[in-house]
Amino acid sequence: MMYRLTKTEISLEAVNLAYLSQQVMIDLMEEYGSRTIHFDNRPETIVQGDRKLLTLCMHNLLGNALKYSSKKPESVISVGQEKRGGENIYFVRDNGAGFDMAYASNLFKPFSRLHHHRIRGNRNRPCHRSENH
Repeated sequence: MMYRLTKTEISLEAVNLAYLSQQVMIDLMEEYGSRTIHFDNRPETIVQGDRKLLTLCMHNLLGNALKYSSKKPESVISVGQEKRGGENIYFVRDNGAGFDMAYASNLFKPFSRLHHHRIRGNRNRPCHRSENH
């Protein structure tokens, strides 16, 4: 699906992100069955963007929120907007597994590992993973 989306022209339009998120969440909830999910969706969050790309983005973000909050007895997921430093910040928040903020700058780098292992060896001998160093 991503391949087809990247080959089409981006079409900017006003999109009600709250409504879009609601529709995506309804679709995703069918996949997750009878789990208890509290979904807080701020009303009338209008953005400018490509509807197809925003749908894909929300499907990924909300799907991740459901996946990473699945170990909790109840998933709490919210979608909204807030002002910070004069800018609109859009968010998807959940009560699931988090990550160490010390590695936040690595989260969106391709092929970046969040767990570091030292590799010992040289050109003439095989390498092995060192868990102790």
